[in-house]
Amino acid sequence: MKHSKVLTNDGKGYYEIFESSDFEYVNPLEYYADFFIQHRMSVEKDILILKKLPFSTSSIQEFLFNRATDAWNDMYLIISNTEIPTNLLSVLGTNKKKNQIKFLKGLSINSFQLLGFIFKACSVNGFSYSQYKVKHHHKGVNPSDLPIIIDTSNEKIEHIGNTKLTDSELKQVVDHRKVVVAKFLDKGEEWHCLYTTFKSLRGDEKNWKNGQPHLHYISSSFGISRKDVLESLRSNKYQLPSTPHIDLIDYGNKPVGV
Repeated sequence: MKHSKVLTNDGKGYYEIFESSDFEYVNPLEYYADFFIQHRMSVEKDILILKKLPFSTSSIQEFLFNRATDAWNDMYLIISNTEIPTNLLSVLGTNKKKNQIKFLKGLSINSFQLLGFIFKACSVNGFSYSQYKVKHHHKGVNPSDLPIIIDTSNEKIEHIGNTKLTDSELKQVVDHRKVVVAKFLDKGEEWHCLYTTFKSLRGDEKNWKNGQPHLHYISSSFGISRKDVLESLRSNKYQLPSTPHIDLIDYGNKPVGV
């Protein structure tokens, strides 16, 4: 996990950024536990620093670690007790494309079910977990012209760092940026991939249920190699076989790191 703080232009506040780099073939339970605990400790450490409590750094770190670990255990209990659709789990038990498509037809899941599925694929079925994120700006954007941060969450566009671009141009950069996130489950030559785009998660892919956020599914049963799928997803205009869609019904209300 990459963690950084960027001061606002007036120096009176800051943006705190947590970003996951690409990773491959990890145990997802260990990965998400570490991500969650680091994130929680960092946020609470800032609060304690503001309160200027008279404790040593080591005692504060131990206190924060224990609190974050307890919070993760509570979160993990929720995730592990979340019921996962049988049809979603069934795709791990067949190597036939037509069966996988049949199992996923009309399927909707929430973020806790997605994470629970990934955990169970590892702990029960023996899969490892990888995640890749790919970003592309629209034609004509020079990355050197971009500020460090562009915030379009309010009516007024905010940015941190120097830029020659106008507010409307900065908004275009954010609105037209292409970001793909791909999650792979691997066991030997068998793999399953769930991928989505930021455009879909924002509800801007109107060609699927008028903007319903969703995941795409593809696997080693689709007659294309893992390498070729990843290379295609990393290209600016990926082209893959027609894939089943899985509706993601609660994006925005999700565990940290998903």
